[in-house]
Amino acid sequence: MTVRNAGGMATVSLTVRGDSWHPVLEGNATFVYRAEVDPAALAPGAVQPCDDEVRAYAALDKRNATRLREAGVTG
Repeated sequence: MTVRNAGGMATVSLTVRGDSWHPVLEGNATFVYRAEVDPAALAPGAVQPCDDEVRAYAALDKRNATRLREAGVTG
């Protein structure tokens, strides 16, 4: 599948890892900024996990796997 977005064109494909299908998005990338971070200098609590994003992606991955199975695509 070809995806056209504001940053240019990208390609989406599926790969198999173990017994699961995983989407792969490949395309151009743009650097917004570059930074160096010293982990020892970070204040406690400065780095926060994005648990909501991780859960949302897991739910999307599960829905995609269900749709692929229902369409007869097996890995």
